[in-house]
Amino acid sequence: MTVKTQSHNLPSDASIEKNKDDFSQMLQDLLSGTVKLPGQRETVKSKLDLIADILTPLKSEIESGKLKYSDIAKVIDLKLKLKVSPQTLRSFCQDHLGFKKAERKKPIQKVVPTTLPEVKEDHEKKNFDATHALSTNIDFK
Repeated sequence: MTVKTQSHNLPSDASIEKNKDDFSQMLQDLLSGTVKLPGQRETVKSKLDLIADILTPLKSEIESGKLKYSDIAKVIDLKLKLKVSPQTLRSFCQDHLGFKKAERKKPIQKVVPTTLPEVKEDHEKKNFDATHALSTNIDFK
């Protein structure tokens, strides 16, 4: 029996029970990428979903730096004819497959001396002549 609402008809409970298995299978197919819904855009990341099962076991090699994203992107282009940038591949692996992001290198901090060096000034002398000091002391430091 169908129930009528203001805007549309609702399916019966029996109809929903009957289609639950098909619904579950369709969701699994969507997750695996084997089926595409009408109106769904094809993107590079949707294509990468199809090879996620190959990329996932390589996680430790990629995170350790033994295998580079740029090398994987080249192999994907050669073998699958899918052009993908290393940055897009990195983003996909980190966002969708849970790969770790590289740690940022901390900038080297300059050490600033806490005490100022002692400066001896000529004007502290009793017989200081500024005109003489300016004319003879050209060696500034």
